[in-house]
Amino acid sequence: MRSIYLLGKDTADEWRLVTQLGGNPNAFFRATQRIAWGLTQPGMIRVDVVDTARKLVASHGKAFPAHLYAAWVWRARDPDRAARDLETARALAIDHPQIGLLPTEAEWRLEPTPQVLVEIIPGRIWRVAHQFPMAGSPLLRDSVATVIKLGSGDVAILNPVAFDERIARAIAQLGTVRWLIVQGKGHSAFVEPARRQFPEALAVATEGHLRHQSAHHLTVDGVLGALALPAELERFPIAGHLFDEEMILDRPSKTLIAQDVIAFAGDVPAVSRMSAFAFGLVDPVGFASFSLLLWRSMPALHASLAALRTADIAHVLGAHGPIAPRAGDVERMHALIDHVRGISGLGHKAMLARVFAAQPGFPRDLLRYLKDSKGKPGARLSDSAA
Repeated sequence: MRSIYLLGKDTADEWRLVTQLGGNPNAFFRATQRIAWGLTQPGMIRVDVVDTARKLVASHGKAFPAHLYAAWVWRARDPDRAARDLETARALAIDHPQIGLLPTEAEWRLEPTPQVLVEIIPGRIWRVAHQFPMAGSPLLRDSVATVIKLGSGDVAILNPVAFDERIARAIAQLGTVRWLIVQGKGHSAFVEPARRQFPEALAVATEGHLRHQSAHHLTVDGVLGALALPAELERFPIAGHLFDEEMILDRPSKTLIAQDVIAFAGDVPAVSRMSAFAFGLVDPVGFASFSLLLWRSMPALHASLAALRTADIAHVLGAHGPIAPRAGDVERMHALIDHVRGISGLGHKAMLARVFAAQPGFPRDLLRYLKDSKGKPGARLSDSAA
């Protein structure tokens, strides 16, 4: 049977983790998902994270992950309590396969890493990570901008972040920034500051931004699909998915830049590592288990993934790290695509029913959020675009 906690795997794979998790895997993932939702999306999902953390430690406290998630909960509420839980987690984590989930000392102290313009494809692509606190969660997460120097000498920035002035100057030295492209409606916070730093650029969003309440502050010059991009940048709209994401392939380097439909684990900030693991990323690349709630049309999703599966891709990158391409990630993405294309519409409904039974609060809160957002304005088109 397909797992609803580890998308791309089967239920037998869940139970292979029982020792690592200190108990029933289903109960572990239910609890850690509630903690991750409650801390990172407090406006959407309503969770008593303290009670959930206490119950998780009581049921799974023989292994370190339960204490780690409890430390995350207490980090914003009782630093001394959090430090004790983290100390317990570190003591139990010695020789544990998931020890990489632990935050470094710098991450726990909320010390941001200085911004660096990292060249990953010589003369073609650079990446910049920006770290910031999430609502409800004191630990820093990151968003990563991808800077592409086009054949014309102009520059396109995918997923703009809050660039330090010295980084903005370094980008400007690469060429004139003509494009600021946001690929999915969940990202919009840093577009307006980037427009001020690069006044000659067009801000381009997705159709989803125009309907997304959280993007109401944003003014854009066009939307992907209506405003033509440079021919070097190929669009891959992901239909049938609430994220309304468009992945973009840089053809000359064969580098696919995704946003959030595909999730990455491993060398990403601690809060991202913990969130990814809670939602079933036990491998470096995956689809977060909450994707089951976001798939709206399996035929449309299958068609989008089929186009992605046949594209000539050598590298894949995401909007939350890692910074540089990793060997094997494209093959992992292909395996995940093949798995999801094997889930029929009826099969998806059956998996959703299992999710609803396991987490009745999640669908309720998601439907409430969608209902509250319906009809409210999102981003607007600039006067020149309109």
